[in-house]
Amino acid sequence: MTLPVATLDHVFINARDDLDHAADIYRRLGFTLTQRGYHSMGSMNHLAMFGTDFLELIAVPKGATIRRDLLDYPSDSWDSPSAPKIQRSPTMHFPRSVCPLSRLSNSRVGEG
Repeated sequence: MTLPVATLDHVFINARDDLDHAADIYRRLGFTLTQRGYHSMGSMNHLAMFGTDFLELIAVPKGATIRRDLLDYPSDSWDSPSAPKIQRSPTMHFPRSVCPLSRLSNSRVGEG
């Protein structure tokens, strides 16, 4: 019996309560994002579409009390005492513009 090929539906980036800042960063990195969408549970998002899959920037409005899971994750104190601790890194700012992959399409490994 042949099993179906495993596929990745989508990856999400938790922007917590600052979707505008996250969207600005991803646009400057060369991503084309959809208009802001709104979920029935109160969260909001932007998508970067890639054919049959996508990257989702997800957040809640500033000051929101709904979707605490987005505001509380990742956390240094998960519900489980045995859960691994996550160390958060500060936002990275690049000293120069990041080149979109489309400009690198003719590059070969080891060249220039």
